[in-house]
Amino acid sequence: MLVYLDGRFIPAEQAMVSVFDHGFLYGDGIYETMRAYGGRIFLLDKHLSRLKRSAEAIGLHLPLTLEANRGCPRGVSHGQQAARRIYPDPGVPRSGRDRP
Repeated sequence: MLVYLDGRFIPAEQAMVSVFDHGFLYGDGIYETMRAYGGRIFLLDKHLSRLKRSAEAIGLHLPLTLEANRGCPRGVSHGQQAARRIYPDPGVPRSGRDRP
């Protein structure tokens, strides 16, 4: 399984999040889970709109544009099912408890 972390796809077993990550320390973040059927993400526009609204509600900057999230999960071919979950969070603060 591949995960997208800090701008690149890497094997899941290599993915690491800092213990100082604001989302890890304070539960400060959002997520959106999507299903893909036949190589297409089901109700994609609704998922991406909800993700954007959630980010705005907590003042979270989304590092990727919503357009960049339109692609089907890597390696999914026509006829297969897959899941995709996006977890944007504030990351590691520069100092103290402030958001990055």
